[in-house]
Amino acid sequence: MNQSILLSIFLCIHLLATAQTTFMKSIDMDNASDIGFQVISTGDGYLILVGSRCVNSSVDCIGFLKMDAGFDSIIYKKQHHAFPQELEFGSSRNIVIASNRYYIAGDMSSESQEFQLFFMEFDSATGDSLWTTVRGEQYRDFTRAAVASSDTTLALINFKQISNNQFRIVLEQLDLEGNVLWESVFGQEYSYINPQSL
Repeated sequence: MNQSILLSIFLCIHLLATAQTTFMKSIDMDNASDIGFQVISTGDGYLILVGSRCVNSSVDCIGFLKMDAGFDSIIYKKQHHAFPQELEFGSSRNIVIASNRYYIAGDMSSESQEFQLFFMEFDSATGDSLWTTVRGEQYRDFTRAAVASSDTTLALINFKQISNNQFRIVLEQLDLEGNVLWESVFGQEYSYINPQSL
């Protein structure tokens, strides 16, 4: 036998001997519609970011499901809403961890259905909000992504609709309290520009 065949046989035997059991689990937030967006490890289990209908309402909420390490037990379910406004996500990656602090970025529709930036720090042990900020002006603002750019700052990339035919990208640096340290606007030379991730 040549070496490549031996290596393939060894890899197959190794994979069969060490393979973990796969599983699928359906978890309900007790509402009409749930969508899972992100799963992160918290050391003592997992935190699942959920988009869901608010309880007894037709507007969208954000939610957290905290699971134990084996995905066997739900530690808590927590929904956040701004009724009658909706809370939505701008990207599939919205939970950010910096200096052991947990943040989520998204969008909130105003009463006139304009979208504003929604940013919140939350307690990962309970899912409770520690503080929330909503920003936006006369434009439709959409959050695309947020990342920890250092131990003490966060970067947020937004998509701003100036008019029906004009769109801009806004990159911001925030401190851990959600204050804007600086922002840069990109794409003035284009009529349409749309970021997806950061």
